[in-house]
Amino acid sequence: MISSSNCTWAQLEQAGLEANPACINAYVQALVHQGDWCEAQKHFKHLLSCSSNVKAPIVTVNTIMAAYMKQGMPEQVRRVFDDMYKAGLQPNILTYTTLLSSYAELGWWQPALQILNHMCQPQVAINPNTLAFNHALTALHKAACQDCSTDLQAALAENAVGLFNQMLNRGRAPPDGGTYVIVTVLLTRVGAVGQALQVYELKLQQALSVYELKLQQALQVYELKLQ
Repeated sequence: MISSSNCTWAQLEQAGLEANPACINAYVQALVHQGDWCEAQKHFKHLLSCSSNVKAPIVTVNTIMAAYMKQGMPEQVRRVFDDMYKAGLQPNILTYTTLLSSYAELGWWQPALQILNHMCQPQVAINPNTLAFNHALTALHKAACQDCSTDLQAALAENAVGLFNQMLNRGRAPPDGGTYVIVTVLLTRVGAVGQALQVYELKLQQALSVYELKLQQALQVYELKLQ
């Protein structure tokens, strides 16, 4: 248990001693792990404030964001993200993917696309990975429902196909099995059955290509053994 941690931390700050990022994050993680969620939030806000001599490292921001997701409070993740920017901290790929996962949970597809487009800008030094794209696609999928309008269905299908094509063309974030499932189900749900079949056929083609490659590699190994 962390009983006198607040007093100890205040004494460190008053003494002008600097805690390293690993120490700060371990402390916040310990608070979250022992269920002292209120104290973790309080301490995190203090670290972001101007009055704190010790600033929160980005890994601690990620810890708090992930804790909010685990607590079933995805709407709070954006607030942490905004507070992080106000404090002058720079997000990393985990920060972005956690934010996108919260949008996926809430079905906030437009903010998800905005964040993903921001990550793709040349001036941003963080390239979205497959997980980031999948979260954005999941947000689109979550927004699709039987009662949504024809215009919304068309917008969801168009954006889903656009993201999928980006993944195919970028190289650094290739679609995985989850991507194909999300896109196929989404397109089917909004009535774009023809496009869903095209995605499914592409998945089969790629699976066959992977099988052929593995078979070729196995034959090469076998031929080397025979020599």
